[in-house]
Amino acid sequence: MTAIDDAAIVLLLARALAAASGEGRVATPALHAACRAAFPSWHVTPAEIGAILSAAGWKHKQWRERRGNPDNRMRGYMPPMPEGQR
Repeated sequence: MTAIDDAAIVLLLARALAAASGEGRVATPALHAACRAAFPSWHVTPAEIGAILSAAGWKHKQWRERRGNPDNRMRGYMPPMPEGQR
């Protein structure tokens, strides 16, 4: 695969996982697992996934509840907002 194909595949999987989450977000570990499951011979790293998503305009965010269970944390990426919603 070429770098352009790799980026397109990651973005496609990210959009699908973000839509499936119901929150419009995708966690990097889930996206990494999806990439490895879809293409076992492709050795993409979480850092490469982050670079591809950042280059496409996705915002890196870290969510954490102020109180409560530390398991309620999610690191992931949120796609760019449409022009009318900014």
